[in-house]
Amino acid sequence: MKHLRDYIFETSINGLKYLIMDFESSEDETLMSGSQFYDASKKLQKTISKEDLEKIFQYAKDHKNLKEIKARPEPLVANYGNKHLDFAFRRWVKDAILDLNIVIHGSKNIYHNTNLKGNGEWIPTAQDMEDVISIGYNNVNKINKISESKDDKIEQIIKYYQDNKDIIDIIAKKIKSGSSPLGKLPTKGITASEKWKTLGKFENIKNINNTPKTDIISADHKLKISLKEEGGSQLMSGGYHEAVATILCAIEKSKCLEEAKELIASLDIKWLTGFKDIDGIAKIKRNPNHKDYELIKNAETNGNKVQELLNNLIKNNSKFEYELLYEAMTGLVKFGENNPASANYILVWNDKTPESSKFYTPEEYIKHLKESKIQYLINFKSANNNSWQNMRIICGNAKSTDSEKTEIKPINNYE
Repeated sequence: MKHLRDYIFETSINGLKYLIMDFESSEDETLMSGSQFYDASKKLQKTISKEDLEKIFQYAKDHKNLKEIKARPEPLVANYGNKHLDFAFRRWVKDAILDLNIVIHGSKNIYHNTNLKGNGEWIPTAQDMEDVISIGYNNVNKINKISESKDDKIEQIIKYYQDNKDIIDIIAKKIKSGSSPLGKLPTKGITASEKWKTLGKFENIKNINNTPKTDIISADHKLKISLKEEGGSQLMSGGYHEAVATILCAIEKSKCLEEAKELIASLDIKWLTGFKDIDGIAKIKRNPNHKDYELIKNAETNGNKVQELLNNLIKNNSKFEYELLYEAMTGLVKFGENNPASANYILVWNDKTPESSKFYTPEEYIKHLKESKIQYLINFKSANNNSWQNMRIICGNAKSTDSEKTEIKPINNYE
């Protein structure tokens, strides 16, 4: 536990963005609704106390330190990629919590996009940790391997490993030992299988998400490892076609076609995609006179139906849930078993308590996940003034890396 001087959890940033968005779009400048407050406080409960969260809410309502930012013609909460506004908001968060003397658990970097702590010290992002852990693995297995990473931050990455060698080596020793060097997976040239394209109805779709499930890979391809930071994991975050392919793949492998008929039929209605989100989904949902009100209402109603049918099938068919989780974490069907992009191991790492890091097979990791809370959600996602509907599989106390501007779970505001 420490006073927030230069740090803040990424989950806190996202949760507070959610708060300020609601505040920003509210005509009477009231605080969040009861259900929204519950969602935000639940999401942040391991980071900020409820009492301190209420202080921040009131701080926002009182316009403390917001006048300069709110005077801009752009929205207060920056869209993903708009670094100037995003940093302005982050600095407002930092100033607010410093002013209120809030105590926060954890030490994620408030300036994470710049890799710098407030005192100028360099720290790695989750992507940088792929290189850091690979260097540690090669060291503990006495593999004489100089990193071939093309990352322009490789000098800082190597120095970070050297400065934190004892911690990183403990994590690296959790990985199955071998003689083949480990490194970050090159993503160039990776494509989804034809079967995946058929399952997901990708006909005439040019941009298919080919993000690999493997993060780091051994030169002999025996170790294809997906890295997860301890505290929860987001196994999947995909739009309509990606979601349909994942669901239909699990239905096929679990042989529950008859049981899944209603769910399959619900997937025939294409989800909202490519919607120009100028006013913001939350604001549109509050205004029955908005020109896009019915469009958003119908999209949410359909999304809620799919989510309900999906969760009912999961509840009644454990084999279906197993196959859904397996594909989401490994990409076995999406890429193919022998493709370097499909993962065959999962490393859950923790640089605060490295001894708790664990190395799993997919089967072991699914067993572990099912001992914790798993959420299967259909919600809206926004970036760069575009919105679409999205399927997410969240396990444990996951910290999403997506720039999401909507509820963790759908909230119906039409009644």
